[in-house]
Amino acid sequence: MQTPATPDPNAGPLYIGLSRFARLWSVQRGRLVSARLEGALGRAIRCESTTGEIVEFCLRREQLDFESEGSPRTPHATIRMNPKDWSRVFTGELHVMAIILAGRAPFPKDQRRLLMQFSMLLQTTMLSGTAGNE
Repeated sequence: MQTPATPDPNAGPLYIGLSRFARLWSVQRGRLVSARLEGALGRAIRCESTTGEIVEFCLRREQLDFESEGSPRTPHATIRMNPKDWSRVFTGELHVMAIILAGRAPFPKDQRRLLMQFSMLLQTTMLSGTAGNE
């Protein structure tokens, strides 16, 4: 599934935030990906809110491919946070790893590297949007 041009009007805050990330990510055209962060590319990531909202996607060099509901793909990493933390991540105020290290988002330890890479790419991308790059 491709990146939506506009988010679904019935979408929840997690999907809306990740849709904004997808738009900003495509504007960057892969410029934010260093050799150390390339490990996040081509990986399926599942983002969950404690309210039950779930969004899955695959991070590509120049775009985010959202997975359709009920995708048979097993995600390489899953991150579950409360909506307040997601909101702060989408403003660039916090990064995913800060929330993980604060103990508010437990995760399987074998996913640590991928989540760290995704966290850095997500925050950098979201901060690039505050500079009018949207």
